[in-house]
Amino acid sequence: MEKKTLKGYPDRMPSLSRILRLYETKPKPKVCKNRRAEWINEFFLVEILLRSKKAKEAYRQGGEAELTKIFQAHNIFDQQPLKCSHHRLLTAPEHKLSPTFDCLGTVDSRLGIQDLGVIARLTPDTVKKKTRGTLEWPNYDGERAALALLLNPSPRFVCLRFDMAHHSAETILDSPWLRHLLRERHKQAKTLQPPTIRLVRSPASGVGEPEIVSEGPLFAFSDRQRKWTPFKDIPGWLTNLKCYDLCEDGHRPDEIVRKVCPNGVSQYYSAIKKIDKAIKSAENGTWPPSTSRRIS
Repeated sequence: MEKKTLKGYPDRMPSLSRILRLYETKPKPKVCKNRRAEWINEFFLVEILLRSKKAKEAYRQGGEAELTKIFQAHNIFDQQPLKCSHHRLLTAPEHKLSPTFDCLGTVDSRLGIQDLGVIARLTPDTVKKKTRGTLEWPNYDGERAALALLLNPSPRFVCLRFDMAHHSAETILDSPWLRHLLRERHKQAKTLQPPTIRLVRSPASGVGEPEIVSEGPLFAFSDRQRKWTPFKDIPGWLTNLKCYDLCEDGHRPDEIVRKVCPNGVSQYYSAIKKIDKAIKSAENGTWPPSTSRRIS
């Protein structure tokens, strides 16, 4: 497998060439068809964040530990970006990426509710067993992951313990002290910029509704993240990333055009502009990036 070093990181990682060749094959392999929007969005979010100044600076200051915090802040917990574990999102068969997550500690994914007791007992073997072999986390340590959530709490979340043997769920939920605590924590978390809604222009054809874009903490707009992706031309976006990497490595535009831009210099400048816009979108928490022009 071809290797490359992404500028700003010492690790040598598999390049995107293998995925690009897979998606350019004609006829396309079955694995390339009908990829879910959330898988495509997460793949490109990882790739784009790796190229952001925020991630590179975090890596320079604290290595992989600090880089991991950047990705966790963007709701990416189960990937090892420098080892390219996210490549499976575009290349693995669908059944390999579709486990039942309820058995892995997720109570309500929409509200971010997790059962730390379940998470703490997860190991690579139990994950594989619970998902019947459809999901593998080779280095996963559930006890360590649960402890990290308690020792390094995010203002977004609160971890509590309830006595279900002595009190009903209704009694617990009616507790004025619990409600007071949750209200106070919600006030504190408001500094994270609650999501806001903005309309973007209708399609130029006039067909369809204006797109609604939520902005704020990443994945506050989970419905949009799941149902829609701007990365419909996957080979095109992979080529954009290659152009950007060569530019960052100091190659001249004419060299880059000769190597990866069959449509000439206009394709090169378009690629750089698109990746710069995507990086800004990822850092600002407006992911996936909108391809429409916003109403001013």
